[in-house]
Amino acid sequence: MNTIRPTLPTLTVNRRFMMDFIAMEPPCLALGLVEVEGSQCAMITLRLDEALPREVSAAGFAFGHALYGGGGWEVVHFAFEFYGFATWHVLINPSDPVARLVLSAMIRTGDYFSSRSTRTTARRLSGRMSRRII
Repeated sequence: MNTIRPTLPTLTVNRRFMMDFIAMEPPCLALGLVEVEGSQCAMITLRLDEALPREVSAAGFAFGHALYGGGGWEVVHFAFEFYGFATWHVLINPSDPVARLVLSAMIRTGDYFSSRSTRTTARRLSGRMSRRII
């Protein structure tokens, strides 16, 4: 019996963005834009400093966000909770032009693409994804 697997959409990402991200020390996060089926979408890419067990990865994660500020300052807080394993927190300066562009895209479309990798998977993915990266 043949198993029919749905085809995943092609993602188009800037090569320099991905190479810079892969070169960063984990844990880290990168914000950017990805093209999915002809439309731009916000991309949040989280690079962890430890591998997730298969069952944790399969369960997905909870994504939380908040905006804090006062007295002339503000910061965006993202939280990534991998159920029963760990939570990573990220603070983003919304006055940064790239952050503002990506956050605006998230707000405008109500959508985002997330990716997660470890040092090992990032190296392994860099070769496979090169045909899709512009």
